[in-house]
Amino acid sequence: MEYYKNLLLHHGTPIMEEILNRMKLSKVIMPELNMSERVQLTLDNFEEAKKGLRNPCLYRWCVPCNSEVAKKLFALKFDLPKTEIIGGEECYVLYFGKSVKGERRILKQHLQGTVRTSTLRRTLYGIMSPGVAYQEYKEKEIDILLAGTYFQWLPFEGEKAEEYVVVFESICIALGTYVLNIEGNTAINEEWRKQLLDARKTSKKP
Repeated sequence: MEYYKNLLLHHGTPIMEEILNRMKLSKVIMPELNMSERVQLTLDNFEEAKKGLRNPCLYRWCVPCNSEVAKKLFALKFDLPKTEIIGGEECYVLYFGKSVKGERRILKQHLQGTVRTSTLRRTLYGIMSPGVAYQEYKEKEIDILLAGTYFQWLPFEGEKAEEYVVVFESICIALGTYVLNIEGNTAINEEWRKQLLDARKTSKKP
C-alpha cells in the first residue's frame, strides 16, 4: 500500500498543482437582502463564469476564516485545513467537486437551489442546524452563509472532458484536505465522516 501511496504522490501532485494554478476565481454575492423572501445569489464575474461553466469542470469552495461556517466547524473541534489566501482573504478551502455542467451545479444547485438539489447546501444545513428536520425558511440562512465565500473553478473542453474531471477530482481529493468531502477522502476520520453523513440525512427534505 505504501508503494501505491508514493506513486500517487509522485505522479498526482504535479497534476493537482497544475489544476489549482489554472483555476479561475468567483466570489458569491447577494444582490440585496430581502427579509421576507429569498433572493438569487450570483457571482461577481457572472458573465465570464456562466460562459466558462457551460463545460465539465472542477471546483473548490473556499470560506474566509472569520465566516460563520468556519466558526461553527472550529466549535465542533474539527481540525481545519491550512489556510490559503483566496481573493485577498485568508480562507479555508473546504470542498472539492466536479460537474458535467458547472453552470448547473454551482449557479443553479449550490447557489440558487435547495438542500434537495445540492449536497453542499445539505451539508451546511446539517452542520449549522444539527438534529433539526428540514425547514424551508432555513434555505435563506444558507444563502447568507454562502454570500461572501468563493468558488474556484476550472473548465475542461473536448470529447474526453467528462472523463478527465472524474479522474482529476479523485486525485485532488486524495491529495488534499477537504473536510466537507466524504467519498474518497482520507483526510477525515471515521467520527467526522459519520457526523457529516448524519448531518446530510437529517437535513434532507421529507
